Amino acid sequence: MFKLVRKFTIVMLVTLIGMFSAAQITTISVHAHENKYNIESSENIETTEEDIAELRSTLGSVEAYIDMDGDQLFNEELARQNNESQEVIEAGLTYNDMILTEQGALTSRSIIDYGNWCGPGDKGSPPIDTLDRQCQKHDKCYEQNGWGNTKCDINFVHNIASNFGSIKGTGAQAYAIAAIMTFAAKVGGTTALAIQYPILAPFLP
Repeated sequence: MFKLVRKFTIVMLVTLIGMFSAAQITTISVHAHENKYNIESSENIETTEEDIAELRSTLGSVEAYIDMDGDQLFNEELARQNNESQEVIEAGLTYNDMILTEQGALTSRSIIDYGNWCGPGDKGSPPIDTLDRQCQKHDKCYEQNGWGNTKCDINFVHNIASNFGSIKGTGAQAYAIAAIMTFAAKVGGTTALAIQYPILAPFLP
């Protein structure tokens, strides 16, 4: 009887140690992703699960009309034929402007300017809201680390997504969604983005 109790105790201890180790590894893994990209967010995040669900849904709807293996443009005509929401249409059109600018096919970027920092350069004024503040941080990150720096881009996408609940207004939300989709297009879509950068996966469709 004593041997059985002792054996049971040993088994329980081994199980508990295994559970603790697994939890510790998971925690280390999460922090490793965060430390790798130096994710920092100075906002008072108001984002709820419902906000994240809305973000993921809209990203998915916009991406459904983008041929990632072709011209990478949002198909406005098809989206309107399918009676997509104005939010999806506006985000898709803003995305098109960003992509065409990236491709050098659009010389004027005034249509995709937002606030004082989202767009080309800056206006030397304080950010007007949460989204504009993330654009400011992104611009300054480029100044310090070079244009197109991956860590700057990942921080930008992460901070837009994690603060999505405090990004108000159709125009601001359309810009935020378009910006995320533009970075996703660079790697082949949101699925590829989530695989390459797991820290962004919770915010992607």
